Order: sequence, then C-alpha cells, then structure tokens
Amino acid sequence: MKKFLLIFGVLAVFMVQIVLSYFIMNALFGSGPDPAIDGTEQVDGDGAGQGEEKSKGSGKAGEGGTFGATYTMQDLILNPRGASGRRIFKISLALEYDAANEKLPEELGSREPFIRDFLLEYLGNVPEDTLGDIRYRASLRDSLQLHINSFLAEGSVDRVLFLDFIRQ
Repeated sequence: MKKFLLIFGVLAVFMVQIVLSYFIMNALFGSGPDPAIDGTEQVDGDGAGQGEEKSKGSGKAGEGGTFGATYTMQDLILNPRGASGRRIFKISLALEYDAANEKLPEELGSREPFIRDFLLEYLGNVPEDTLGDIRYRASLRDSLQLHINSFLAEGSVDRVLFLDFIRQ
C-alpha cells in the first residue's frame, strides 16, 4: 500500500509540474513572434544613404498582400524610464508608406533628426517593463505611427515596423 501511495504521489507531482511548465512557457513566450515581412529590395536613391526601399507589387501599402515602400531609421539607442542606466534598448524602425508618394522619402530624410529626437524622448519615457513587454508592441506601433505622421506634410506613414528590438 505504501508503495502504491509513493508511486501515485510521484506521478501527481510530475503531472503538476508538466501543467505548470506549459502555463509558464505560454506566459513567457506567447504565441510566438510576428511573421517576418518579405518582398522588399534596396532601391538606389541619391546616394544619401537614407535607407529607402521599394516593394515588388503595387497598390496601397499593406493591402492585398502588397507592401509599400519603406524608410529605415537605424539604431535608436535609449535608456528606458526606471532602468537607472542598467538597461539599454537598441531599436531600428522601418516606416512603410505608399510607394506612389515620391515626395515623402525626401521629407522623411529632412525631418529625420526631429523624428529621431522625438522617438528617443518618447521611448525613453516608457517604463522598462512596458517597453520590454511584447504584448505592448502593437499599441506602441500605432502610437509611433500617429506621432510620426504629425511631423509630415507631404503624406503619411501607413505602418511602423520594428526591424531590431534588442534589450540589453
């Protein structure tokens, strides 16, 4: 009888560990990362290195499986609020816009210092835990899109994409 209780107890503990492991892994890693966006090729511009890319296909950005042109903003390095200098984030963005708007890349290039300054200030004021939480990324993208569009007169950004989002 004692042998039966011992085996039953060990199996019960083992089952509880499996169930807890499942929930912990699901909470930590969720359903996985967003799918990568393919279909862009580098476009030679005026040689200014502004990181413009144009997609294959046509149509409004993000509709019907087509992609718009993108403007890349590399290596935003910031200390988030509450990190006390112990943590830094390295973030690179791609700003997707309608490829038919030929004036927008030039405007983004001329306003990039102001947009970068805003991004560093805005993202630096987000608490470290919130900035590092993947569940916050969708609302962060929407908020950044809204604020970046406030800098633009010649068009608008249709979508903000995170190319790098490194927490160290």
